[in-house]
Amino acid sequence: MKKLGSLILGVGLLVASNGIAKNTIFDEHKATELKRVTEHIAKLQEHKTCVTNAQEIEALKACHEKMKKWWQEKSKEHHEGK
Repeated sequence: MKKLGSLILGVGLLVASNGIAKNTIFDEHKATELKRVTEHIAKLQEHKTCVTNAQEIEALKACHEKMKKWWQEKSKEHHEGK
């Protein structure tokens, strides 16, 4: 009976530690995603301000080019696994 109790305790600890590891991985992934989303929102807000302040087509094109360059850099980083 003592061995059965030890076995149950061991299995319980294994399951608990596995859950903790999964939660840690989830929390790290969640933090990374939140950082990425926050960065994107800030960049979109910057782009919105640029477009709002544009007084002529050349300024609007400059806003677009700046945003396009940023998206291309982010895409390259993503595909390179950074």
